[in-house]
Amino acid sequence: MFVAYQPSEIPKLSQPPVLILGNLDGIHRGHRALIEKSRQLAGGSPVMSAEVTTEPPRAAELMKAPTWALTFHPHPAEVLSPSRSLQLLHRPTHQFQRIFSFENQRALLEETGVNGIYYHHFDQKTAAQEPEEFLNQVVWPLFHPAAMVVGFNFRFGRGRHGDSHVLQEWGAGKGVSIHVVPALHWHGQVVSSSNIRESLRDGDVRDANELLGFPFFITGQVEAGERRGRDLGFPTANLARPSTLLPKEGVYATRVHVASAIYPSVTHLGAAPTFHDSHQRIESYLLDFKGELYGQGLKVEFLDRLRETRAFTKPDDLKAQIAKDIQRAREVHHEFTGF
Repeated sequence: MFVAYQPSEIPKLSQPPVLILGNLDGIHRGHRALIEKSRQLAGGSPVMSAEVTTEPPRAAELMKAPTWALTFHPHPAEVLSPSRSLQLLHRPTHQFQRIFSFENQRALLEETGVNGIYYHHFDQKTAAQEPEEFLNQVVWPLFHPAAMVVGFNFRFGRGRHGDSHVLQEWGAGKGVSIHVVPALHWHGQVVSSSNIRESLRDGDVRDANELLGFPFFITGQVEAGERRGRDLGFPTANLARPSTLLPKEGVYATRVHVASAIYPSVTHLGAAPTFHDSHQRIESYLLDFKGELYGQGLKVEFLDRLRETRAFTKPDDLKAQIAKDIQRAREVHHEFTGF
């Protein structure tokens, strides 16, 4: 997969691509519906009747075309004023955080089979562009797309005035077919990055995982900790806190990827009140693992929230609770069927 941060890094394309346009933070089930639509168009598959579209695809679309995603770096909500960002997210009490890092987003996109991703730099100048200006000065000269795919709620340009109607009018003038994929509902909920963020903030990782279509995860390198877990008989791998969104503080049933192996685990997010330590930590105890992890890269997948973090009167009480957490984590891992 090609990854470009500058227009000059976009390779010369042999034919007009099918272009996915959006923030794509999460690569959740809804985003994957956009990607699947682009692949159908790239391979000449019939148009789905549920979607909104302009004229039938032109001849170039009926050939095997490359699929590209155009997204933004940084995320627009990180650049816009706080009031505008909160308005975008419909979350009046939370500061914006990405669901996944750009590195993890790229890895997830690569798994879907798209041919390339272009991260267009987003700043106040970009935010002030009229929708047509963005389309004519960025999208068209860089890609000359045969078709474009967007989600039902995608907005762009100054004042978020760019919508599917603007895209369809522009596409009609350029000979670009525009495909608007409708909202995807999963177990009664609209699949959206905002709803995933809300579930994670509530600690409901099961719900977040259902909307994502795979377990929410974080990645990082193991760093030195306080060795309290080792002293208690449960040595933990400690990860640096990422800048991306984390679930609500608590103790979680997780599974940890180490190289090519996967281990059931218990992960603690938050402070250590038993030891009067307010430092926010990410500590994972890998069940049935023996060895050294310092300096290794880990992927921690969150399966279920076991309990809240709380203070214990003495270390032995904490040890007894950790033993219960381990037993419950084994049960969760056993019942977890995957995605």
